Formats: sequence, C-alpha cells, structure tokens
Amino acid sequence: MKIEFQPHPDHPEIIRITLAGRLDTGGEAEIAPQMLQAVEHSGIGVILDLAQVDFISSAGLRLLVQAYKNLTAKGKKLAMIRAQPAVYKIFKLAAFEAAFNLQQDDASALETFPPPQPSVLLS
Repeated sequence: MKIEFQPHPDHPEIIRITLAGRLDTGGEAEIAPQMLQAVEHSGIGVILDLAQVDFISSAGLRLLVQAYKNLTAKGKKLAMIRAQPAVYKIFKLAAFEAAFNLQQDDASALETFPPPQPSVLLS
C-alpha cells in the first residue's frame, strides 16, 4: 500500500490523500499512522483519492471509519473520490456510501466543502 498526501492546490485547508494498492490488513497497518496524522493536521477536511485502490477489506474499512470519526468529531469533512467499481460496491454493501461522501472527481468533492477563506493581513 502506498500513501501520498499534500495540501489541495485550490484549497490549502484541505489535505488530499492518494492511496494505491490493496487496503487490507497489511496495507492498513502500513499507512494508518500517516493517514491519521494527515487527518489530524487538515484544516477543514480531507479528500481521499481511491483511483488506485483495487481492493478493500474490513481492516481497510475500519481505518476509513476511524478517519471519518476523527474528522467529524472536530467538525471537519471527508470526501472520497474516484473509487473503483469493486471498491465502490464494498462501500455500498456496507451502507457507507452516504457517510463517506463518495464523489466522482476532485471538482465535485470540493463543492461539498466550504469555500476557501481569504487571508487577512494585519497592519
């Protein structure tokens, strides 16, 4: 499992996390600390790109539920984008598709977040 995260280029208060590989027991254990740290440091939330995730197990779902709970407890949002059909089917079967805010693409996900706040310069 591979994980990359960076501030979203159009909305720096949002962390964009890209996952690749199998989100199973081994993958979950490998990325959980990094992912939860990125969730913790996000300003208003996280966009999770799942385009390169080809499998998700109950351990992977557990990590995503934990990330979702951590975010919502702090008033932050989670949006997931580009889930492969097999992964989307798992979310649907587990009845997580609404809670996880599954979107088709980055633009759709950004629409679910509040607009960026302009910086205020103090003189």
